Amino acid sequence: MHVPKFSSSFDGRASTSQEIPLTAPFPTESWASAAISVRLHEKANFITGASAVVVVQNAVQVPDEPSVIYAADLTTVTIVSGDAAPKLYTAAIAAPIGPMLRLLLRWTQPATPAQTSASTFAISIDLVGRTA
Repeated sequence: MHVPKFSSSFDGRASTSQEIPLTAPFPTESWASAAISVRLHEKANFITGASAVVVVQNAVQVPDEPSVIYAADLTTVTIVSGDAAPKLYTAAIAAPIGPMLRLLLRWTQPATPAQTSASTFAISIDLVGRTA
């Protein structure tokens, strides 16, 4: 699974946690393990305590409930205020890997210090599965 470079901007609201799906659930039933690589291309205006987390989730979407995604976090890659671009992050994804995975971006910002401008960053992602 490849997610090409994209930019994100968060407006600086205090005590914020936001989630953005990056992919729909995709089949992984033959995977025994996997690895994720996240590339941080650009980053600006992260306040202390803010983080952008790429989340790999076991996720299932069933035909009789197409509007519902059942999901649970499996692995995360965290970009924090002290990280500088360019940077490469990698993480192993171990069993149990369910029949489907999805990628999610989770933005978290603390109440203080105050944010004066939008936090921005650009990332790209590769997720590679390995069969047993």
